[in-house]
Amino acid sequence: MAVVAQQRTVVGIAPACVALSVVRATFYRRQKPQIEVPRPPRQVLRALPPDERKMVLSMLNDDRFADLAPAQVYTADLEHSLPGGHQKLIDLPKPPVIIPIPPRPIIQAAGKRVPVLTTCR
Repeated sequence: MAVVAQQRTVVGIAPACVALSVVRATFYRRQKPQIEVPRPPRQVLRALPPDERKMVLSMLNDDRFADLAPAQVYTADLEHSLPGGHQKLIDLPKPPVIIPIPPRPIIQAAGKRVPVLTTCR
């Protein structure tokens, strides 16, 4: 990058970048100083208030929930121990229903087993 910057007045930026196999966009991007603007943490609108968050975390860290997954804790009637049955915990999505697909029938044709191909309409 420094060589391209030195040669910009002699041969120009484009020919210097081609000669040194430097992408021109990268050269121009690195010419601008990197300004790191500190950003405040994003506020999540659906997050629990701090006092309720502490209460839920203390309950989840209890010994009776130590070896359970979050879905198992939910099914262990955690919402009943919260004041008023907190609606944000009750609205958890339900797991998908898995429907088993039966195997395709096989017929005997000239002594060979051939799967029957079916089409859906």
